[in-house]
Amino acid sequence: APPAEINPTAVASSITFPSLSMSSLDDPEYRASLRASFKNDLASFAEVTPDAVTVDGVFSGSVTVESTITFQQEPRAAIFAARLSEVAMSEVFVSSDMAEYATDASVNNIQVCSRASASLLGGNAR
Repeated sequence: APPAEINPTAVASSITFPSLSMSSLDDPEYRASLRASFKNDLASFAEVTPDAVTVDGVFSGSVTVESTITFQQEPRAAIFAARLSEVAMSEVFVSSDMAEYATDASVNNIQVCSRASASLLGGNAR
C-alpha cells in the first residue's frame, strides 16, 4: 500500500503585546532576539520545534504578532489551539526577553486551517 499522505495542519494566531513598544523593534538586534524568543517560547508551549513556527508579521498599534505553527497531525493542532485560547500568555512566553511583555498580552484570533491557507490578516508587516 502507498504511504499515507501527510497533510500538515496549521494554527494561525494573532497575539497582542500592549506593553511592547513598536519603536523598540527599530533596533535590529533587539528585534531578532525578541523574534527568536517568541518562536522558541511558542514552540515549547506547542511541543514542536522552533522551525515549525513562522512569524508572519508584526504590526503596530499595540504590537501584534501573527504567527503560524505547523503540526503534522490535526488533533495536535486542535489541542494546541484550545490550550492557547485558555491560558494566560505569561504561561506561554516565559523567556527572559518575552516574560515582561506577556503579563498583559492576549490572543486576538486563533484559527486551525490547512498549512496552505494559514494567514489571518495582511498588511504592513515589520
